[in-house]
Formats: sequence, structure tokens, C-alpha cells
Amino acid sequence: MKPERAKTTMNTFPSSAEIVSEPLGVVLNISTWNYPFLLSLQPVIGAIAAGNAVVLKPSELAPATSELLSKLLSQYMDTSAVRVVEGAVPETTALLDQKWDKIFYTGNGKVGRLIAAAAAKHLTPLVLELGGKCPAIVDSNINLKVAVRRIISGKWGCNSGQTCVSPDYIITTKAFSAELVDALTSELKKFYGKDPLQSDDLSSIINSRHFDRLTSLLDDEKVSGKVVFGGQRDKSNLKIVPTILLDPPDDSVIMNDEIFGPLLPIITVDKVEDGIHGKINAKEKPLAAYLFTNDKKLQQEFIRNVSAGCMAINDTTLQLTEHSLPFGGVGESGFGAYHGKFSFEAFSHKKAVLIRSFAGDVEARYPPYSPGKLQFLKAVLSGNKNQSIIIMALDAEAVVKELRSTYTSGKTKSFEWRVSQLKALLKITTHHEKDIVEALRSDLNKPEYEAFVHEIVGISSECKFVLKELRKWMKPEKAKTTMTTFPSSAEIVSEPLDLSLTPVIGAIAAGNAVVLKPSEVAPATSSLLSKLLSQYMDTSAVKVIEGGVPETTILLDKKWDKILYTGNGKVGRVILAAAAKHLTPVVLELGGKSPAVVDSNINIKVAVRRIISGKWGSNSGQTCVSPDYIITTKAFSSQLVDALKDELEKFYGKDPMQSKDFSSIINSHHFDRITKLLDDEKVSGKIAPTTILDAPDDSLIMNEEIFGPLLPILTVDKIEDSIGRINAKEKPLAAYLFTNDKKLEEEFIRNVSAGSMAINDTVLQLAVNSLPFGGVGESGYGAYHGKFSFDAFSHKKAVLHRTFAGDIDARYPPYNPKKLQIIKALLSGNILSIIRALFGW
Repeated sequence: MKPERAKTTMNTFPSSAEIVSEPLGVVLNISTWNYPFLLSLQPVIGAIAAGNAVVLKPSELAPATSELLSKLLSQYMDTSAVRVVEGAVPETTALLDQKWDKIFYTGNGKVGRLIAAAAAKHLTPLVLELGGKCPAIVDSNINLKVAVRRIISGKWGCNSGQTCVSPDYIITTKAFSAELVDALTSELKKFYGKDPLQSDDLSSIINSRHFDRLTSLLDDEKVSGKVVFGGQRDKSNLKIVPTILLDPPDDSVIMNDEIFGPLLPIITVDKVEDGIHGKINAKEKPLAAYLFTNDKKLQQEFIRNVSAGCMAINDTTLQLTEHSLPFGGVGESGFGAYHGKFSFEAFSHKKAVLIRSFAGDVEARYPPYSPGKLQFLKAVLSGNKNQSIIIMALDAEAVVKELRSTYTSGKTKSFEWRVSQLKALLKITTHHEKDIVEALRSDLNKPEYEAFVHEIVGISSECKFVLKELRKWMKPEKAKTTMTTFPSSAEIVSEPLDLSLTPVIGAIAAGNAVVLKPSEVAPATSSLLSKLLSQYMDTSAVKVIEGGVPETTILLDKKWDKILYTGNGKVGRVILAAAAKHLTPVVLELGGKSPAVVDSNINIKVAVRRIISGKWGSNSGQTCVSPDYIITTKAFSSQLVDALKDELEKFYGKDPMQSKDFSSIINSHHFDRITKLLDDEKVSGKIAPTTILDAPDDSLIMNEEIFGPLLPILTVDKIEDSIGRINAKEKPLAAYLFTNDKKLEEEFIRNVSAGSMAINDTVLQLAVNSLPFGGVGESGYGAYHGKFSFDAFSHKKAVLHRTFAGDIDARYPPYNPKKLQIIKALLSGNILSIIRALFGW
């Protein structure tokens, strides 16, 4: 909960910065049936730890547990903030019609897509944990007895295989397969007896529908004769014995659907290495992947080349017991992660806060601009003391196929490739500064000063920052392990997602192939980007696609591994709906009505100059984090208006329309929209040059994001009342406060939820690469900039490493009270309890 300090640079000197974790609001957890107690409450723990209110919808397929959860949570929890809603599909549908601040769902991809589509209507962020076909590669150079016991434990010992991370199929060599089958059958007989249907240690199938689905996999004529062990079933008790199949064909249903039951195909290959590229990577990315080998080189190849939600080396499923490791899917197996700190972060918004005093202001920041001012800013910001594609319907598939081929080759994963492409982007900003300035002037009539400070330096400084830190970011992060998995080690590996439709620096730094779709509303800049990126970048992995709505629609029909969109909420909802069809994770940066609270105890001249810089000096207010409206006290409002008028005249002259330092509105459509806000009769007669005093709450200007050069000023009796006014609206992308009152500053940071904040300045928080940039609520979700961009376009793969030592019989069937006592003692972590259990005291 403690704010995390972030480094600042000369760009914002003097200043300090911090990242504050704040609750999202009210979250919904839709749980599943296979571990109905665990999977209902694990996400609730993270949501409560992060400070949210929670609604839990347990699975109707586990009615006894659902009823117990409802009873116990109402008895022990604060029911004003934690509720259980029982029911089936109608109740779930009713819940999904509501607006939530986050939804967490555990289940299958079909329902996951429905939930993602429902969430898209409300711009609700998601965590989806969906399962998939989890492979286990078994090498021949192993302790075979320990390996098969661990496989059995993770398959049949985990709810009869009705577990999202259970091994779904095994890959081994043809030469080793008979020995492996014999070892598995031998241990299965020891664990479950001669008639497993009578064993109390083998779980039943959840219901008859699921039982019938599993038996249909066995009865498929394509797998006829492939069963080498088991196959017996008893529908009256909903039990299927542990069943092993050898080499079912690739086109059989059992090799294409997630099994989620006690059937285990074994696929054979000539060399064990063939299992990685020829088998695993030919399928969708799984939720978990396992490898049994003593070959360290093969272990590294497996970790590097297999993309999965999580991994264990020389064991199965046990990675879930380590709370220092994230748990979550990638691709079709879901997105988002939880467990331990990752649960806290999943249900938190990381709010970036930049804090400044009124000292350290420089004239070079403000209009009227001049070559001397630009030269000075360049010195400060420096830190010194291939082909373009105009896409047609028939080309889209080919573009995606080419980029996926590049990614699959492994080219983009290397450190060297990432560095070469980032340096190429840096060259673009330095070698073509004049071209960029001219394109921006053509599109927006943007002054050279703003073009450099707000756009060019944003790319160059980000590239330099990423190049400096990249090797450290790519290095696997060590994670602590506990007695549960002793002896073991663990690490978190950042791996590329694959193919992104996205901002380029973070995606390249993370090792992805990228498609950039620039805005058709800024055609000169779009054309220049297309030209320069094709000239400097590796076009087998980075492509620019120009065009309008038809081209964007074609792109959204394709499957991407991540989409980042910057724009408005209306289009954001369309993009989310398209992404839901493919279970594609999305980062949305959407803007909103960003407030600026102005106290009276300030250096008013410095404050209004910084407000003007962030509003009219930032693309005439056509900036997602520009102040959208001001709140001040009635007593101070006239003084503030006068100060704004004085400084505006100094900056832009008596006729700002003639100022070269004042950007144009992007087009006539946007111009007409802004003038409509001014022509609203509810604000008529209250207009100062570009400020509006006390516009009514129900006026258009106070309910739409302005995104232009109009600035309403609202008045309150006490400055503290401003927080209530802000919180009555949707959460903004940015919020600003000007004050010397430390108590008010702390209250503002604690009680106002926004994407980011600056104290005693505006917009400048975006210049701090160590701070995340992203929205919350209606202003979007997900974050980028610096390390946060790298993380946004990476999957954090949890990897648990074990040897074949340290195995204990208490883990395996047949179960008995003593084994349970030992396991309870081990999981407690209490050494004395462990000793007592081992000696039977």
C-alpha cells in the first residue's frame, strides 16, 4: 500500500514523483466449479487487499459450496462491501448488464468471449483465466518413478484432471514411450488399486453432461485402438478410470479440445526437441507447460521457446502453490495474472503522481516562442549538463501471416534485434526533425516548439530510457519459494506476446512484431511515419498501415496478441467488442474531463502560466491530459480569471488568432463540435476570452470532454468541496491541484481517483518515464511509458524449477490421515509441526 517512489529527471526539476496504488472500485468475480472454494475466494482476497468492494458469483454447478460460501461470507465479512450472488445463467447475465470496475472470470473460452463482449459495453477491464491444452514433455534421462508420480499427482490427483493446469497430453520419444507407459500404469495401480472405480481417492466427474463429453472423446473412431490403459467408466457414480492413449491422430477431437478429465494422450516424436516446435507451438498457447529432463540446455530451450501462462520443470501444477509467482494465461488461455502481490496489482490502479513546488519555472517553457527558447529547451531535454502498406481486404491476411512468421522465427526475441530497432527509431527523431515538424504543422498548425517538446522529445527520450534499461528488464526475475516445493527455485520470465497493434517502442522493446495504424485525420504525419519507418525499421516485423475506418475495421477482424488504442470511449467500445471475439487483451487510453483545482495560497503567476502551458500550449487543448475545467473558490475566482487573461495576452498577444504559437483545430468537424459547446444557451453570456465562468452542471461543456481551447471555471465555497465535485463525474485520465497546503495535497491524492496526477503543474507527469501513463474507469485501462510499456507488451511467465529429489509419499494416493497431517504441517511452514507429523507425534 505504501507509495512507490519514482525517479524524476531534469525535465521536471525540481520535483518528486510517486506511484500510488489505489482501489478500482466495485469488482465482480465469476467463479468456476472445479475448485469452487479456492477459486471463489482467491480473487476476493486480492480485491479486498487492494481496497475494493466485491461481488462473488460462485458456480451453480457446485451448489453445496456456493450455499456455504454465501452463508459464511455473510456471517464473517462486511456485507456492505462483500456480497455473494447465487444463481445460474440468468443471474450471471443480470450481473454482466451492470457496470463494474473490474471483472475476474475463471472458466472456458466460449463464456470468456461472452463476458469480454459484455465488459466492452462498459469499458470494463478483465482478468480471464481460461485453461487450454497443457503439454508435458518427458525426456528419457530422468528419475522415471519420481516423474510419473508427479505427473499422476498433477493429472488424476487433481480432481481427476478437471483442473485448468493439469497435463492435457504428454510428448515423449518413440524409443522411450513403452517404458513411460509401463511406469505410469504401474504407479496408477499402486495409487488407485486394481479397480480405480472403487477408489475413494479418485474424484468423480462433475455431472452427466461432462461425463458424456469425455466418453465421446474416447468413443471417437479416430482413437479406436489407441487406449493402452484404462477406459472403464461408471455413469452411475460419474467415474472414469485413469486412461492412457498412445498416439491419437492430430486431427482427433481429443487432440484439439481441452480434455479437462482423466484421459491422458501420449504423443511420440523422434527427438524430444521436436516436441517444442513441431507439437506444442503448433497449438494455441497453453495455460501451463511442463518439462521433465536433466538436460539443462533443453530446459533453457523450453523456457525460451514455449509460450505458456506458467511452467514447471520436473513437476506439475506445483507452481500454483508459490505466491511469489504470477498465475495467469496468455493468448487463448486468458490474460491478466493474480496470486500474492499480483492479485493486489490486478485489482489496483497505479496512479502516477508528480509533485512540484512553485519554484524552478523557466521562461523558455511559455509563449511567445523563439529560436532561443527552443534551443534552451533542447539542451535541457537532452540531459547534458520498409515499405508502407495501404491495406486492402485481400492483403490483411498476408500482412498478419508475414509478421507472425517473423515472430515465430525467434528473430524479434533477441536483445540485439530489439536494440537495433530502437536505435533506428531514435535516428528517425534526430535525422528527420524538420520533416516531423513540417508534417505536424501541416496537420495541426502546431508550432515548432510544441512539435519538438511534446512529440519528438517524447519519442527520443523514451528510446534512450528503454535502451539504457532493456537488458535489465529482459533478465528473468528471481522469485522466492517455500517449504511447499522444497527443494526448488523459481523465476518470472518476461516473454513477448507475439503480434501487436500498438505504439511501437514498448512493443519492440518487449520483442514483438508490430503493426502501426496512424490516424487518417493527420494525413501528413501518417504519410511521414509510413515513409520513415519503412526506411529505417525491419519491415518483416514492423509495418505501417495507412487508411481510414474501412482499413481499421479490416485490421480489427484479425487476431492480435495485444491492441493498444488511443482515442475516445465510443471507438474504444467498438475495439473492445472486436477484441473480445479473439480474447485479445487491450490497453485503452481514452481521455476524459481532467480537472484542475486551484487553491488561493499559491504563486498565482506561476500557477496560471503552468495551466496555460498544459491547456492552450498543448495543441490548443487537443490533448487527452489537458485541464478540461478548473475548480476554485468563489472568493478567488475573479483574481484567477484576471491572472489568466493577463498571461494569455502576454503569451498569444491581443489577437491570439494571429499568433504562430497557437495551434489550429484539427478539422472543421471538430471545430463545429467545439463551437457548439460555446453556442449552448446554457453558457451564453458567461464567456471570457477563452474561459467560461460557472457553466451549469447540465450544460454540454460540463458533460463532454472539451478537447479544445475552452476552459470552464467552476466555483465552490471551500476548496475542499472540489473533491466531491470531481468524484461526482467519471474518473478522469489526469487530475491537477495547485496548493501549498500539504494536508489538502494528501487528501487530494488519497481521495481523487485518476489515471495520473500533478501537484502544482499540468501535463508534465508525462515527461517522467519512470511513471506509468494510463487511465482508470471511463478514461481507459492499462498503462505504458518506460518499463510499463515493456510490461504491457510482455507476458510474465512463471517458471518453477525442481530436481527429482525431495519427493515425499504424503503427496500421493492412497491417502490416509497421517499423510494429510504431514501435508498440513508442510503447508503451515511450522518446523515444529513438520517434525511432529513426520514422527507421528
